[in-house]
Order: sequence, then C-alpha cells, then structure tokens
Amino acid sequence: MKMIIRPAGVDDVTGIEFAEPGVVEDLLQRPEAQCVVAELGEHIIGYACAWTAVVHPARRWLEVAVQPHHRNQGIGRALVSQLDRDTRWFAARMIAGASAEGFVLALGGSPYQSSPPLLLQGRKLRSSAKVLSHQHHHDVRPGSDFEDDELARLWLQQYLWVHRDWSPVGESEEVQQLLRAEAQELDRELTSVALVDGEPVAVCFGFADPVVPTLVAETVERDTPDGIEAVRAAVGRSLAVAVERDLDRVEFDGHESDPHFAVVANTLPLTGDQIVLYEIPAHQR
Repeated sequence: MKMIIRPAGVDDVTGIEFAEPGVVEDLLQRPEAQCVVAELGEHIIGYACAWTAVVHPARRWLEVAVQPHHRNQGIGRALVSQLDRDTRWFAARMIAGASAEGFVLALGGSPYQSSPPLLLQGRKLRSSAKVLSHQHHHDVRPGSDFEDDELARLWLQQYLWVHRDWSPVGESEEVQQLLRAEAQELDRELTSVALVDGEPVAVCFGFADPVVPTLVAETVERDTPDGIEAVRAAVGRSLAVAVERDLDRVEFDGHESDPHFAVVANTLPLTGDQIVLYEIPAHQR
C-alpha cells in the first residue's frame, strides 16, 4: 500500500484522531495557512501545516504530527518537504527535552529564543511578593491610575523593543490594532507601573485569567538606568495584588533575552517547563 501526500481539506478533520482537538480545524480556517496530510489507504497517518502570524511575519510557524505507530519512518520529513517555502524560515515552539526536538534538529533547526520556567505558585508566590515589596524605592502605581490610551501606548512600546532583535513586529496598521486590542484585556489593578520623576520607566502588565493570570514585565525602553530595580518594583506590586486577591498562582510571559526581566526572574522560585523556539532554514525545492 502506497502512502500519498495531498492538500488537507475540512473533511479530513474527523480523520485526524491523533491531533489535539480543534488544532487542525483552526489552522484550516486561516487563509494564510497551508496544510497537507499523509494518507495510507483510507487512513490519515500524519499532517503538516505552516502559517504566518500577523504580528510576527518574519517566520512561518510549523505544526507536524504523525500517528504514533507510524513515527520514525520519515513521514514527518516527507510532509514538511511538500510545504511551500519562501525566503522565510519555519519556526516551531516546544518544551525543552521533548521528543519532537530530535525531529526539528534533523530538519536543520536551531534554537533562537527560549523562556525559562515561569510559574509562581503557593507559598513561593506569597514569599516572593513579601520579599520584592521591601526591596525597592521606586514610585509604583496601579494601572488604574492611567488612561487606557496611555497603557496601550506603554504596552506597544514595550512589546516592540522586546521583540525587535529576534522576532520583529510587522509594521501594518492591522498589527498596531491587534496589539492595542491586547491592551484592552489588561487587568488594570493587577498592572503596575514604576515611575521615575513622574515618568513610566517599567511596567508589569497583568492580564486577567480565571485560572492563572499572566504577568509581562520589562522596561518601557531598552536602555533604562536602574532598569532591573524598576522591573523588580513593578513585579513586586503586581505579586502583592495577586496575594491580596488570594490567588494561588501567576504565570509570567518572558524570554531569556529580556535584559531586565530575566535577571529578576532568576531570583524568583519559578517552576514549570522551559520553552524553546526553533527556526528551520528554508531550502531550495
């Protein structure tokens, strides 16, 4: 029986039982996504999809999965070879040490960014809030002290410089609107702004979630004097708010390359998985 690789269609979704629910269906609804499936007889035994994120268009994200008892037979590589490639490299996100790392490395992949464990919970959350709240001398205000437009401006400014060197943000008006829309999801009381001479220098943005709120902290500009302490001050207040709300856990969103947040994160008792971003070079077809 010969395996064939063909473009994926909506009717294939129910036949891909080994995928996480909703993943392939969501990808097929993206107009910029390309998906192919490997078919053996009447059964789909693998799929690969590539798509471009609007905010970060420099690479195309790659999703590949093969039915467990058909793995290690070159099917994943064959699927990837049928995806169109332009000058943009593929990108893949995974947990450090996962079996999929070997597959990505075999495709020529290499890491370009990583995130350390970023979960803070239980007693460690409470003790960290107590320690950080006594370690700074900055003026720190809640996000509710600022107008929505000002918080959106700070979010956009921080986001742009944090990603500039390794995953630059697109310049379209659509991108600007998407980032500003993210700022509308802020929990303004959980958000903390550190000031120097009345001007914001660092922000710990708090995003509400019924289970695990997310905190994103960095300076407003890359080169900020005393930036580490400013970030520490903002994080300390946000953690104190979390404790006051009797939250059991918060999760940060940050990167090893963040010059100020990464230093603060290394002082916190964070747990969880390390996440690694890989890039896979384009090849000549």
